[in-house]
Amino acid sequence: MSRDPSVHTTITSIGLFSGCTRSEHTLIEQLATVVEVDESTVLCAEGEIGQTFYVLARGEVLVEVDGHEIARLGPGCGFGEIALLRPGGRRIATVTTATSCQLVLFSRPEFATLMAEAPRLAHDLAAESRRRLEPRGGGSGPFATS
Repeated sequence: MSRDPSVHTTITSIGLFSGCTRSEHTLIEQLATVVEVDESTVLCAEGEIGQTFYVLARGEVLVEVDGHEIARLGPGCGFGEIALLRPGGRRIATVTTATSCQLVLFSRPEFATLMAEAPRLAHDLAAESRRRLEPRGGGSGPFATS
């Protein structure tokens, strides 16, 4: 992984952050780390303790639960928040880069700061987490689809 110095450009291009205020954008830029990651890199593994929230700026990732593909996520999607919001903090899915990717990373303490100081973003992420945990197709599990 290598750092990308253009954090401002990357942050302002991501839809997840589009509704943030100027001061929230400044906070995000201060907390964020932008990295480039090669294809086929495991970003998080199902069952491990989560330490990072990821936002995909460029590229595509594959989401698997119990070894089965359940989703592909593209630019603007965030993932990893469920482990940071839930007691126990374990990953509910394995996420692997399907292409080379540019990611915006927030450590657990940085994520906690974001949630405390960017209420709209906190609300949106909590709502997305609840949606992902809803039963899907008659079953239950992560990344539910409506």
